[in-house]
Amino acid sequence: MCPACSLHTYLLIMIGVLTIGGGLQVYDGDGCLSKCVITTSYNPVCGTDYITYTNPTMLLCWKKCRDPGLGLAHFSTCVDWIIGDPKL
Repeated sequence: MCPACSLHTYLLIMIGVLTIGGGLQVYDGDGCLSKCVITTSYNPVCGTDYITYTNPTMLLCWKKCRDPGLGLAHFSTCVDWIIGDPKL
């Protein structure tokens, strides 16, 4: 795994944990991520890479720009999905 990949993973987790309706700048080498229209609503989804994205639009943008094989695993945080949170 490349060093930048782990940074992106960490930043995506931090986005989901620390910001609700806020913004966080992430390094965007080719400018693709900055061109995505992403809502600020907090509606967490778990990707097939087991990373929690703040909402479906963030996951779709990440899929388009960085990982074409990325998919939606579940409509909740990955932690809730993995531990089987009964509130879901």
